[in-house]
Amino acid sequence: MPRGSCPVAIEAAGPAAARATIAAYTEAGHDVIPIRGPLAMNTVAGAIASWDAALAHLQAAWRSTVLARLLRDAGHYANEGVAVTFSQVLSTTTKFDEVAHQPGFAERFLPNGKILRSALYFANPSSPGFSTTGQGRLGQLLSRRTGRKDRRGFSGPSGALLSIDDLNEYQPRVCQPLAD
Repeated sequence: MPRGSCPVAIEAAGPAAARATIAAYTEAGHDVIPIRGPLAMNTVAGAIASWDAALAHLQAAWRSTVLARLLRDAGHYANEGVAVTFSQVLSTTTKFDEVAHQPGFAERFLPNGKILRSALYFANPSSPGFSTTGQGRLGQLLSRRTGRKDRRGFSGPSGALLSIDDLNEYQPRVCQPLAD
C-alpha cells in the first residue's frame, strides 16, 4: 500500500454452490462428496475473486505503472507458462489413477498422453486470468463447463453443481482488518 495508507482485509471465502445439497449428492448416488470430478467442484473460487478485489483496491491507490510492475511476473507466467516442478511430477504420478480420467485433465496436463517431466516448460494457453464473475474469462470458461444441464437437472457436461449464477452472485468484501 502507499505510504501512510491504512491496511485493508479482503473477506473472500467462496460459498457453496446453491445446488450443492445433501439431496443432490444422494440423487447422484453418493453418500459423501467425491474428492475428484465434477461433483467435487462445489464452491465459488473466492481466492481468485479476492485477487480481483485487491487489484481494484490497488488501482485506486497506486499509479498504473507501479501496478503494472507488480503484475508483470504473474502475467508472464500466466501467458507463457512455468517450469514443471518435481512435486508436480510426483503428484501427477501418485494420483494418476484418480485424475487421468477426469474431464479435461488429460488434454491439459498430459501432453501427448504422457506425464510431464521435471524442468520442462509447461504453458497453459487457455489460462483464464483473474476474474471469477460471469463477465471475466474464468467465469466464461466455467459457464461453458457448467452451463448445460444433464438428465438429472445438474448443470455442466458431466453434472457439476456450480453454476454461472453462483459465480455472478458472489462478491468478496474489502473491510477493515481485525487488527492494524
